[in-house]
Amino acid sequence: GNGTDTSTWKPEWRRGGSPNEDILAQATIAENLRPVAAALDCTVAQLALAWACAYPAVSTAICGATRMDQMVDNIVSPPRLAVAGGALTAELPCQGALDVVLKLTGDGGAAVMAEIEEIIG
Repeated sequence: GNGTDTSTWKPEWRRGGSPNEDILAQATIAENLRPVAAALDCTVAQLALAWACAYPAVSTAICGATRMDQMVDNIVSPPRLAVAGGALTAELPCQGALDVVLKLTGDGGAAVMAEIEEIIG
């Protein structure tokens, strides 16, 4: 999760090719969660998994990845790289959904959870 998830939902991704208010509403929620994910330096997918894990009423979170690389990215993202003194160095440690859970349950996490709840309704 490097906070640079730039993918956007596209209307043509609708199933069946006809407008579906539920899908549009879900896509709007996902887009509205993007700034929260960026503030936590993670992807929206990682935020969703972390929220599910941190939400008190949830006992099990199921990842809906269709490819192994999606699963790996959701659980652990590669470190962000930086150049320091002409050498390539890791700027941040690896972070995945499980690390984001700690941000949602630790100091200040209640405020972030409340913000997410407000967005998702």
